Amino acid sequence: MRCKLIVLFLISTLSRSYAQKVFVLTEKKGVCQVGSYALLFEDKEGKQTIETILSKEIQQKFKPSDGDATNFNVTKSVVWAKMRFTTNELNEWYVEYGMPAAHYIHFYQVTKNGIRKQESGIEVPVIKRVILGHRALFNLELQKSDTVECYLRVRDIAPMRYIIRASSLKGFFRQEHGINFWHGAFYGIMILMAIYNLFLFITNRNRVYLFYVFYVVFSSLFIAYFNGYAATFSESVIHLFKYMPTLAPALFGIFSILFTME
Repeated sequence: MRCKLIVLFLISTLSRSYAQKVFVLTEKKGVCQVGSYALLFEDKEGKQTIETILSKEIQQKFKPSDGDATNFNVTKSVVWAKMRFTTNELNEWYVEYGMPAAHYIHFYQVTKNGIRKQESGIEVPVIKRVILGHRALFNLELQKSDTVECYLRVRDIAPMRYIIRASSLKGFFRQEHGINFWHGAFYGIMILMAIYNLFLFITNRNRVYLFYVFYVVFSSLFIAYFNGYAATFSESVIHLFKYMPTLAPALFGIFSILFTME
C-alpha cells in the first residue's frame, strides 16, 4: 500500500512539473519576463513544422524551461517554445523574443480560425515585420477572459539564448523610449569619435588614427547588430552579417590590436 502511494505521488508530481502554466497579462505589470512559463522542445534535425509540433507525439516532448533565460549555446537545432496567455483587460498585447539578431524567428498563434504566423529575424525582410524597430515583437490576438496558445520557433548560427517577454504595446514603447535615448547617445558619441579621428588622420597623416576609426566603426556595427538595429542597415551590411558573421568582430579586434601596437 505504501509503495502504491509513493508511485502515485511521483506520477502526480511529474505531471504537475510538466503542466503548462498560464501567464496573466496586465498593464500594471509592464514588460514581463515570461520564459519561466514556457515549455521548450529542441528539434535537432530542424524538420518539424507547426502542424507536426501540434501532434500529441511532439507535445509530450516539450519540457519546462530553465527559467527566464535558457541557454543553448551554438546549435544547429531549431528550438520551439510553447506559451499560454490570458488577460482580464482589453488591450493590444505583444510577445517579444529577446535576441532580435537571431536569423529566423517565427511566431505562431493557435486560433479558432487556424494558425496565425508572424516572422522576424535577420533573414526575414523588414516589410514582413509586425513593427519596424530593433525589437522582435509579435502581436497577440487576445480578447478579454480568453486563453491563447502560442509557439516561438527560433533558428540561429550564433549562441542561442531563449529570452521571452510580454506586455502591452504601450508598455513596450514606454520602455523603448529610455532605451533608444541611451542607444542614440552611445552611437552619437561613436560617430563623433570616428569623424574626429578621421580628421586627425587627414591632417597629421598618422595611420594610428585610421586604425582607431576602423576599430570604432566595426565595433559599433557589431554592437548595433546584436541590439537588433540590423533592420536599419543597408542590404550590403546585412549580407555581411548574414554570410560572414565573424568578420565584423574579427576586424574590430584586429584594428584594436594594430592601434595598441602603433
